[in-house]
Amino acid sequence: MTKPTHPPARPISRVLVANRGEIASRIFRTVRATGRAAVAVYSDADRELPFVGEADVAVRLGPASATESYLSIPAVLAAAAKAGADAIHPGYGFLSENAAFAQAVQDAGLTWIGPRPESIIAIGDKRRAKALLQARAPEVPLVPGYHGEAQDDARLVAEAHKVGFPLLLKAAAGGGGKGMRVVRDPATLAADLAEARGEGLRSFASAELLLERYFDHIKHVEVQILGDAHGKVVSLGTRECSMQRRHQKVVEEAPAPHELTNGNGDCAIDMEACAVRIGELIGYTGVGTVEFLVDLATRRFYFLEVNTRLQVEHPVTEETTGLDLVALQLAVAEGRPLADLLPRAFLNRSFTPTLHSVEVRVYAEDPSADFAPSTGRILLWRAPSAARDIRVEPTVRTGSTVTVWYDAMVCKLIATAPTRAAAIAKLAAAVRDLTCLGVRTNRGFLLRLLADPAFAQHTHSTGTIAQILAAGPAAERGGGDDAALCVATAWYARALADPRRRPWGHVPAGWRNMPGPAPSVQWDVSGGAAVRVTYAPANAGHDRVADESGEIPALTVTTPAGREVLVEVLSWTEEAAGIVTAVVAMDGVAATYTLAVEEPAGPRLPRAGLDGVKVHVHARHLPEAVVLAKAPKLKVRAASDENNDTTAKAVMPCRVLKVAVQHGQAVARGDTLLVVESMKMETRIVAKVAGTVEVRVREGAVVEAGAVMARIVPAKQDAAA
Repeated sequence: MTKPTHPPARPISRVLVANRGEIASRIFRTVRATGRAAVAVYSDADRELPFVGEADVAVRLGPASATESYLSIPAVLAAAAKAGADAIHPGYGFLSENAAFAQAVQDAGLTWIGPRPESIIAIGDKRRAKALLQARAPEVPLVPGYHGEAQDDARLVAEAHKVGFPLLLKAAAGGGGKGMRVVRDPATLAADLAEARGEGLRSFASAELLLERYFDHIKHVEVQILGDAHGKVVSLGTRECSMQRRHQKVVEEAPAPHELTNGNGDCAIDMEACAVRIGELIGYTGVGTVEFLVDLATRRFYFLEVNTRLQVEHPVTEETTGLDLVALQLAVAEGRPLADLLPRAFLNRSFTPTLHSVEVRVYAEDPSADFAPSTGRILLWRAPSAARDIRVEPTVRTGSTVTVWYDAMVCKLIATAPTRAAAIAKLAAAVRDLTCLGVRTNRGFLLRLLADPAFAQHTHSTGTIAQILAAGPAAERGGGDDAALCVATAWYARALADPRRRPWGHVPAGWRNMPGPAPSVQWDVSGGAAVRVTYAPANAGHDRVADESGEIPALTVTTPAGREVLVEVLSWTEEAAGIVTAVVAMDGVAATYTLAVEEPAGPRLPRAGLDGVKVHVHARHLPEAVVLAKAPKLKVRAASDENNDTTAKAVMPCRVLKVAVQHGQAVARGDTLLVVESMKMETRIVAKVAGTVEVRVREGAVVEAGAVMARIVPAKQDAAA
């Protein structure tokens, strides 16, 4: 390869970050700390997110749709001109690995903070990258497979049988787990090829595929590289990212175990040397990540791909090396050589990390509903205590709205300690501390992963999460619901004592003119079943739940299972409107609970009282926040109403990618009806019962939340008709 050419180096003074959320905030911190000005860009959906106010200036890009905002090259360049930026940092995702965008930035006379467009082209496409390495760097081990130019179905089917099954189909231009299909049965190959092509076309505007041998038990290991404009490329260490769900990373850590990276026996160079060799081959500048898989059966590693950008998981490398990767990106973009930027240990590969760092990604999603994204307003956001010495990279704050338009990550948590075990324990404590009320999160799921024996013993693989999920839901959920029910019922009793919440405010709370049954309240638990609990004063001689001052004596709460619990409110602090911190003892065991009270939207009749109010309950010992909605007293909910619901509804706004059945077709329970996409996730909609399907949508349609997309007429009804 010819010696790369670079635009003339010049100082950077004003950086536009062509991204959003936590990564924009993270880049702004370094930009401003190094004496430069920071420019934010935002869409209409993001105007109230924290990152917008953290920059020196912010420029509106356009509507919420990414194609009209963060993916619009003309809009980003116009924003740079308007704000007077002289450099653009792409962050990750969106346009970060788009060679045309990199070239357009340079053509506009701006400094591109990233690798040369030629490098992105050379290595960004997986198929072409493997062909390049096979020809120019045969010492780099490649996964056995097919990465040729012929892409017709007949050729791919023939090559698939040569590679053998199980087989992995990958979008050549893909990343982030998109456009990937594992094929175990040759009979499904044609359908899998069509799905992988379609996803690649929708996500990356390319239907080209490559075929690889699929390994059932692997680890995912990557090397952080850094190159300058003077031909020097170095490794900044390794990371392991084997805890993945659907090919997407959930937990990341640094460094990777040495035994996974130190060579293949017959390979002349180790993993870090392979990564540096690839960087040198393409004249790489800036920060990049070279990814490998390690087959646990043979301990051999194979090249996967190069990500030509800053990674989501870059903080664990920063924590274990003491380096600021964004500061290095800025310096390299100004033309400075690595010899002036790095300690000698990184230049001669003698650096040995003495710390271990682990990161988790906290998402607004519902693990109990197949990880469906959760949208809505954040009623309360509270990061882990500063005393825990945790690095927190948030996207949201109290009052922010999680929308359907973008990735549902709400924050990253990073813990660093002298040992891996200490870092994991520290991180688990921080996850328990984290408070995010108003949307469902994967907090409880993350705690389950961090406590998994295979992860703790470092024997996990990319299939570990699937094994955990196959084992069923976590066992501790029921106890958490009971505790939340008791705390919410104490709130309810206290709220009834507030004259402003009662239709007849002048009547003392709990007053009765004749004996009657113990008061009760019906709650809908986390959007699921409705349950009723009763409560009564625990102190002899009291005939009211609350005294004249509104204070609550001890209550005896009877749970849905019939267990009586003595509930004592030891302290009750209203921190803000609708936000309460309370210390509550249950049968003598006290804990601190945080409550966020969500009032129903729209006008309400006085007689409605507390009906429809939602109480979100968080505590460190609860695996996840519990949401309890006060149901109307006269509400009649037959369990069969929900069990017999045979409609397929959109849980949020989505686009119909595929209609898999014909109107009037007979289907069995579990058959796929539709494939929809929302928040960058594809979801299969399946038949709840056997019967005849009525299709209500077309492929390509955009439907609103709650819309009925299909309905099943059960087989018994068909027969009766």
